[in-house]
Amino acid sequence: MLISWVYLVFCFKKSKRDLVYKFMLHVSLDRFIYDKRLHHQNHRLEWKALYDIALGIAKGLNLLHQGCNTRVLYFNIKPHNIFLDGNFYPKISDFGLSKLFETKESIISMSCAR
Repeated sequence: MLISWVYLVFCFKKSKRDLVYKFMLHVSLDRFIYDKRLHHQNHRLEWKALYDIALGIAKGLNLLHQGCNTRVLYFNIKPHNIFLDGNFYPKISDFGLSKLFETKESIISMSCAR
């Protein structure tokens, strides 16, 4: 499984905090779905590309839930929070609603995390 990490910078000053991500050439997934201007510019994605994007998102969520030393439960999955790089690989963003759990905690105890 290909794991694609996003490098980012964390900046803060007093109560203002920012995460700075690498530039994503193809903006967010919701722009590809809902922005009519992109549909008229031959930016439609083939079914194979859409499948690969969905699979990449699923693999990313699985990595967060099962593949890290500390489990990350991500509660804000939506097209607005998925960015596409130059190769249309999805990048999950906006971890503001996420919760961290130790890997020794059971899935059942995490079910009431929200």
